[in-house]
Amino acid sequence: MLCSCRKGNDIPNFVAESFLQYVADNVDHNSGTLDGNNTFHGMGIMAAVTPGSFGTKPIPRIDVTSEQIALLAKINISYYKPLESNQMASCIYSNLRKMNYKDVDCSYMVNLLWKVSWPLRSPMPGWSGYMQMVQEGTYPGKSSFAHRYQKPPVVTFDQPLYWKALCIVTNEKTESDLKQIVLRLGGFHTEMSFLGSIGRLMGGSGLHEVLETVYASNAVNHMLSGKAVSRAVRGFMMVENALHILLMKESFRVSLPSAHETYTEADSSECDEIVEKACELYDRFVAGEETTESVEQSSILSEISTKLEATKEKLCKSRTSSLWLNFCRMTNILSKFLIAERTGNWDLHLSSIQEMLPFFVAAGHNLYAKSAYVYLSMMQRLEIEHPEVYRHFKAGHHVLRRTDRFWSGLSTDLTIEQILIRSVKSSGGLTRGRGNDYNSAMQDLTGVGYCTSDQHKEATRARTERDMVDTLAILEYLTERNTFTNDVSLRNIETGVEAEPDVNDDKAESTGNKTLELMKGKQI
Repeated sequence: MLCSCRKGNDIPNFVAESFLQYVADNVDHNSGTLDGNNTFHGMGIMAAVTPGSFGTKPIPRIDVTSEQIALLAKINISYYKPLESNQMASCIYSNLRKMNYKDVDCSYMVNLLWKVSWPLRSPMPGWSGYMQMVQEGTYPGKSSFAHRYQKPPVVTFDQPLYWKALCIVTNEKTESDLKQIVLRLGGFHTEMSFLGSIGRLMGGSGLHEVLETVYASNAVNHMLSGKAVSRAVRGFMMVENALHILLMKESFRVSLPSAHETYTEADSSECDEIVEKACELYDRFVAGEETTESVEQSSILSEISTKLEATKEKLCKSRTSSLWLNFCRMTNILSKFLIAERTGNWDLHLSSIQEMLPFFVAAGHNLYAKSAYVYLSMMQRLEIEHPEVYRHFKAGHHVLRRTDRFWSGLSTDLTIEQILIRSVKSSGGLTRGRGNDYNSAMQDLTGVGYCTSDQHKEATRARTERDMVDTLAILEYLTERNTFTNDVSLRNIETGVEAEPDVNDDKAESTGNKTLELMKGKQI
């Protein structure tokens, strides 16, 4: 409060050519007290500038009273009173323009190459580490986190706040300044809801028991609810990778390694020649001898993809197999969303959220299904209604970067969790951040720098070996329980219990799409 009153709300060294956006969330200030006193709940908002402007203003650390702060400035709190005419009641679910992810995703074959090569090249970097190694492109630069520029403000909220803000903006008069606000639904919280949707749709399938081969039971509960995001992403991708190896065995006679033995390239002698050619392509790719474009146009990977799709179509005759292939489908959507956020691919961001919609509906995540639908319809009109904002989003400004590299984009609502909300949980609040200035000054003085390693943590030797051991444990579990079975019933792979006749989780996407069709033209 004192800082805002004394220094104003201008961003230091802000350049007009930079892209400025805001992100807001609920915060609990000083929540780490022993007795729960001297804490309060409020709204936190943070400005982010891309490319970053890293100017600072000195903030004096002095003791002040409430009376002194009141003399400096006053914030008039006005209560929102909606207009008598509720315009939200007249809004309808409009037709969404179908976005083909293959037209906007330049990483489909790159992703497939990693999966195909894994059985013959393990231990190898994890998915995120591999992507950081091979992904290249232009990006707007590192962001800084920190009026009156006569530009449409861009503000990101999580779902509850997004819907409240949407109602307020929609019900405002046409001449209101609030009509110019571009509202965004937080990508990180959307990802959490989608992870929870996967856990909900796979409930009773045996996924919980599969993950328990690697994770603690209580951790798995949080993973399947979408709360433990990092663990859920890693766990789901390891399960999907193990399922893909089983598909490779069906399609190309790839032998299955055991969790109790070392798997070497010698084991590739019995698999089809095309798989070995793909592995040789992988070796050249990670060595920098092949480009992303050449991998995406590879006839070898195209042939492998076609054969894998034929195998999947054959396996879909079994409802149990169909359910686990559905899990692979959802995990692939998750990976596309992560690629979109990490690389700043705006079209892929919208495309992946559109693919999430039927699963939100099928899982009963109605609030996110509703909000994501409206968000997509608004963003698809962005090029017409706010062309300047659209141009910045197409350039990758819809994400923020805390490090200066291509594969480092972060959802805006994730950055406020990492920076603002984390910092105000203890007394001292944001003023504790001055330690970063001291740290930087000492590095400049001594000539000894502390910086982010060029090597991703998933590419380290210890991590690749741990990922291999965990994936092989999951693979052995799935192999013993015959996940891809000829049995037409829908059953739990661990207990063998068959689902009730009215259970249709194996048809989640088609069921969700039917509901979405019924929503079109209906009132929001």
